[in-house]
Amino acid sequence: MQKPDEKLLAKQRQGHRARLRARFVKDGMSALQDYEKLEYLLFLFYPQKDVKPIAKSLLEHYGSISGILEAGTDDLKSFGLTERIAVDISFLREFLTFVCYEKIADRPFLENSEAAVLYLQRKLGSSKKETLMVFYLDSGRKINGIWEHTGTVNSATVAPREVAEMALRYHAVGVILVHNHPSGNDKPSRADIAFTQEIYNCLDTFDIKLLDHLIVTRDTYRSLMQ
Repeated sequence: MQKPDEKLLAKQRQGHRARLRARFVKDGMSALQDYEKLEYLLFLFYPQKDVKPIAKSLLEHYGSISGILEAGTDDLKSFGLTERIAVDISFLREFLTFVCYEKIADRPFLENSEAAVLYLQRKLGSSKKETLMVFYLDSGRKINGIWEHTGTVNSATVAPREVAEMALRYHAVGVILVHNHPSGNDKPSRADIAFTQEIYNCLDTFDIKLLDHLIVTRDTYRSLMQ
């Protein structure tokens, strides 16, 4: 059996990459199919290798590029990715989350709700455990501090006094609570409602306002105070 001509294969791969790059430059992301977008990303990690089979295999398993980015490093390694590449993809996920955070960090939180929700969904939406995030805001409704507590698959409550103590430490005027529902259902439970009231009452003792409590999932969110 004749061995494949490696030089010819390398030339074909470079031609394929050049064509994808030209289509992207001309018409942007809309010019590429999903597996081609993922191919383009994998080009950064594989200078020579044909990555189309990997891209298609990952998409078939995870269903979307966002699903791939949210996968754990061990899961990604099971598809033949090296430890370094799996970690780099995890870094990319966290980098994109940080970019979203930058858009809300120095602006009034509630006046930039669309960007805030996008950040929160990236940060918490795909987590398998409930996580409570508490945003402490100054008089201009900008973020002075953030406190994060990871709980179990269905609970992430903390003592109201802990929330209040951190509010005093950050000299907060207002507080926003956020937690995720790993189930994907953004409907508040009785425990969510009771916890919100407890925090509201505790903060009110110190003349600090609970401005909102948001429940986020991967695709939706809900306010308990609107």
